[in-house]
Amino acid sequence: MPEQNHSIPPALKRDVRLLDSVIGRRKYKRPNAQKYGIFATPVIIPGEDRDEYFELLAELLVEWNASGPSLRHAVYCLADSMWRLRRLKKAVQTELCTDTFDPKHPAFEEHWGLMMFYSRLRLEPETCFEKYAKKYLRPDKISYLEEKFPRSNYQSTSEWAEAVMKEVLSASLPSPPAAEDSEFTKMDKTINEAAREWKTDQQVKGSIVYARALLEYEDKETERLEKRIAQQTRYCAELKAMEEMRTRT
Repeated sequence: MPEQNHSIPPALKRDVRLLDSVIGRRKYKRPNAQKYGIFATPVIIPGEDRDEYFELLAELLVEWNASGPSLRHAVYCLADSMWRLRRLKKAVQTELCTDTFDPKHPAFEEHWGLMMFYSRLRLEPETCFEKYAKKYLRPDKISYLEEKFPRSNYQSTSEWAEAVMKEVLSASLPSPPAAEDSEFTKMDKTINEAAREWKTDQQVKGSIVYARALLEYEDKETERLEKRIAQQTRYCAELKAMEEMRTRT
């Protein structure tokens, strides 16, 4: 039986250079995916980190040490599924985080809204309330500021804006610690801490209620992708065993 040549095929040489650079933590060039037809349909969505995807692919190629086209193709498909699962997790996390920027959502983070409103008020005191108040503040906070700081009580817009900014800044910054805490102060701190924990719990609860469809979608998609990854991993193992068997014959 003629001796088989198991040297690395030319199609994998770029992958090998990529893998070497990943192992050495150096900058690497991605393999020419279009040339081999594996990535005829791009898996990278605009805005995603291409280097992060190809690092995942490189690590999988290292793990499976694929020398034949069948196993290389299976590894590419495995990388694609793992990337889709990673993308799903990031998308869900981003969606949930976005809710913290919406004053109408239970998960809204008021501290962030106050600081954003403060920065806008400094830059655009004339039109800030009309343009940005509803975007960064809850309705009750807007009513509070309008009642406490009516513009008619101030000689100029800058004077009014300065007063509002001081109020917003004091509401968004933590209070300085007292030199000595009395029993009443300690009790207040305990109550405030419990209130903060309750508020956090309510934010989580609100996120779950309002994003239930999203979380259910994530659960179903995660289950589907994990099943696919398990199947592809078994398939890679079978192909790898066949490769090793051929090398011994």
